Amino acid sequence: MRCCLNVKSVDPTGISVKTNPDKVSYYKGDTLNTTGLTLTVSYNNGTTKTVNSGFTCTPIALNTVGTQKITVSYGGQTTSFNVTVAEVQVSSISIKANPSKISYFVGDTLSTSGLVLNVKYNNGSSTTVSSGFTCSPTSLGTAGTQRITVSYGGQSTSFDVTVKTPYLTLGTVNYSQKDDHVYYSSTTGGFYAGIFDLPSATCTPSGSVSWAIASGDASINSGKVMINQPGTVVARASFSYGGKTYTKDYTYTRSVTFNAGSAFNLRSGSSTSSSSLGSIPKGTSLTVASLDYSDSKYVWGKVTYNGKTGYVALWLKNRSEQGGIITV
Repeated sequence: MRCCLNVKSVDPTGISVKTNPDKVSYYKGDTLNTTGLTLTVSYNNGTTKTVNSGFTCTPIALNTVGTQKITVSYGGQTTSFNVTVAEVQVSSISIKANPSKISYFVGDTLSTSGLVLNVKYNNGSSTTVSSGFTCSPTSLGTAGTQRITVSYGGQSTSFDVTVKTPYLTLGTVNYSQKDDHVYYSSTTGGFYAGIFDLPSATCTPSGSVSWAIASGDASINSGKVMINQPGTVVARASFSYGGKTYTKDYTYTRSVTFNAGSAFNLRSGSSTSSSSLGSIPKGTSLTVASLDYSDSKYVWGKVTYNGKTGYVALWLKNRSEQGGIITV
């Protein structure tokens, strides 16, 4: 008599998570770590056992922010557990290297060349960056120490720059000229109370300097100040930088004196046909208030003598370096 046995294989009929992995909180880009994960496995023979290996998990690369479901497979059975995936964010930044340029002039634009940041993240990692940040302000319009705020990844830090006001430097002019003379310009063909050089002028930062008469009766020609009348003349140097104009003044004071080498007529007008107001004796020295160049023969001066104001024929126009007229 024969006896037949029906032998069946022992196979899993179900699995469940007994203990979650030690690590269930991650940052985006992390790789799943299954250390600590154990499963309870049920078999078709009514037995159970605990396993901590031999299973597979999907997904392994954690690239989706939020709660992510991890599927565990073992012996043809599946179960799952959840992990939390957080966004990697900048937690702090600091200056590693200042920009190459930290000294500026008003009107300059900030240069961030050379600026390097230390960047720390909430996942404990760190790096350095030399781009991708923003700086404020970038237009440097205020003189002094200016703080620049650097922003990156929602965090901020700062560094300081020095901003200076552009300026002009003027030299000096030796403009001592004889008070008892007037001057003739061979360049313009005109007569003047004085003809002086402009001072040297340099601007910082370097640029182009222009000159103009700010006050007084004068003009500028070929680098010289041509003063028409006695008094004070202000020549103004200027240059533009960063949308602003910067100036510096140079002041000339010119007086003209009439020294009577002989007796002179004091006349009511600047003409030999004008009526006489009296005689000015030889040796008299008078301050000339103004000059009149309109006469073809003489340079006339307006003076006051003995309470009377009139004109004297000071110098013949056709004389050079004599009679009080010097050709320049």
